[in-house]
Amino acid sequence: QFLYFIGECRLGSFDPTKLCSAPLCTFHFAEMGKKKGDGPQIICRMTQSAWRTHQQVPTYYVAAKGRKGFFATLNDAINFAEPYSRIEVTSGKYFENVIVNKPIEIGTNANEDVMAEIYSRGITFTFQTAEAHVEGLKIRTADSKSVGIVVEMGAPRIIRCDVDSIEVNGSANPSIEDNKIHNSKLHGLYVLDNAGGLYRANTIENHPGFGIVVESDGAPKFTHNKVALGEMGQVLVKGNAAAVNPVNPVFMFNSMRDEVADKNDKQQYSGASALAKLKELPLKKTGDPVHLLPHVIPRGRLMDLDNDDADRTDESLLVDQRAALVVRAGANPTVVQNTVSGGCANGILIHLGGLGEFAQNKVVGNKGFGIC
Repeated sequence: QFLYFIGECRLGSFDPTKLCSAPLCTFHFAEMGKKKGDGPQIICRMTQSAWRTHQQVPTYYVAAKGRKGFFATLNDAINFAEPYSRIEVTSGKYFENVIVNKPIEIGTNANEDVMAEIYSRGITFTFQTAEAHVEGLKIRTADSKSVGIVVEMGAPRIIRCDVDSIEVNGSANPSIEDNKIHNSKLHGLYVLDNAGGLYRANTIENHPGFGIVVESDGAPKFTHNKVALGEMGQVLVKGNAAAVNPVNPVFMFNSMRDEVADKNDKQQYSGASALAKLKELPLKKTGDPVHLLPHVIPRGRLMDLDNDDADRTDESLLVDQRAALVVRAGANPTVVQNTVSGGCANGILIHLGGLGEFAQNKVVGNKGFGIC
C-alpha cells in the first residue's frame, strides 16, 4: 500500500512478459521476488495522463545517454510498456525508426523545457495502432524521399510537435493539432487514399513544394491552420484516380499566404507582367459547375486551363505555379471563410474538371487574379 501511495516501483529483469499493470504495478516487484542487483531495473511511476482525462497511468522513461532505470530507445520502451501507459522522453537526440503499434502516449519529459529530437534516415515515426497520443517531440527525417511521420491507420493524436512532414494514408483518421510542420524535403502535409481526420491550428511553412497536398476522398477537415511560404503554392487538392468519390476536403478559417520573395519575383510576378502572361493562356467556358459565393476579390475572373496546360512549367505559366490554392480535376473541396492573400501569383486556381464550393473567403493582395 505504501509503495502504491508514493507512486514508484522498480521492476526486475527486463522481460516484456512481466508488465507493470496499474494500479498493481507497485506490487509487481514483490510478486517477482527480485532483489536489488538481480538485473536491469526499470523505473515505473504512476503519473497523470496527458491523454486520458483524470487518470493516472504507469509511466516509463527514455534517456538518450545511459541512465539507470531508463530505456535507451523509444522502441524498447514501447515494446515493454503495456497499452495506455505513458512514455516520457528526456531531451537529447535519438536516432531510430519508431514504430507505434499499440495504444500509448509519448511526450517530452514534463520537467524539461527542450523538446526531445527524434531523427532517422527513413520514416521516423510510423503509427500502426487504432489510437495513440504523441505530444511535444521534434521529429525529422534525413531522407529526401521520406517523411517524418506516417499515419497508416487508426485515430492517433499528434499535438504540439515540431515536424518536417506528415503523411496520412489508408483509412486513417488522426487529429493533428497545434504542430509546427516546416522545412520538409518536398511537401509539408500529405492526406492520401481514403484518409480523413482533423487538422487544426497547425503552422505549415517553408516547403519546396506545397504546404498541404490532399488526394483523399475521406473528407478531411482543415481549420485555423496557417499555411505559408510554399515554393509551388500553399494548398493543392487533386483528384484520386482510384477514389470512388471525389476528393472533397473542407477548409474553414485557414490562412493561405504566400510571402516568398526571390530574385526573380519582380520580373515574373509584377502586376503588369502577371496580367500580360495570363492573357496568353487559353480561356474557355467552364463545362463543369463551380459555385462561387460572395468573396472579397479585388480583381477576379473565372478561367479554365486544359489538362495539357495543367502541368506545364514554361514561362507563360509561372504565374500559376505558386497559386495559394490549386484545385485540379477530380477535386471538389468546400472552402469557407479562409484568407488567401499576399500571393506572388493567383489566389485560387481551378483547373478544368475541378469543382468545389467557395464561400465568404477573403481573397486579397495577390499579384495575379483573385480566382481563375
